[in-house]
Amino acid sequence: MPDERLPTFLIGALVGVLLGAVLVAGAGAWLFPTENVASPSGSMTTATGCRANASESGWVGHVVVGDHAVVVFNYTLVHDATDLDVRSSVPERVAEGRYVYAITTSPVTDGRKGAPPAGCQPRTTIDAAVTLPRDFGTLSMTLDGRTVVTVRSEPATGPAFRVVNGSSVG
Repeated sequence: MPDERLPTFLIGALVGVLLGAVLVAGAGAWLFPTENVASPSGSMTTATGCRANASESGWVGHVVVGDHAVVVFNYTLVHDATDLDVRSSVPERVAEGRYVYAITTSPVTDGRKGAPPAGCQPRTTIDAAVTLPRDFGTLSMTLDGRTVVTVRSEPATGPAFRVVNGSSVG
């Protein structure tokens, strides 16, 4: 005697897949709308902690969405202070097609966090997203005046991600 629950399961699975596809497409349109996007614009989040043998590193990615380019940036900054104040502003156009996204840091000295535990190196992870016109030339990400990475516009190549280390400029 065949299992009568199998057709119900298959119908449920099919409806689930279709509903999931609709939700993913809707979320993509919601997360990456192509109209009414301010350009240039930027946003940033940070998290500070400590880790033994921490080193500076990260990654950068570039993707074209409609009439805009989105550059995402992740970087772990190693520092001495237990807490760090990290700020950024809207990417600045410094010349035709050239933009700079400046990130600045300063130690928080109110003493609330105390000294880091023995063997732990304080570090702050910075995650940023920048929206630029599709045909931008370059975007330099700077940290306290030092260029960490430069991204060149390559809209015809599709999404591109690469590693950034503490000494790279590319």
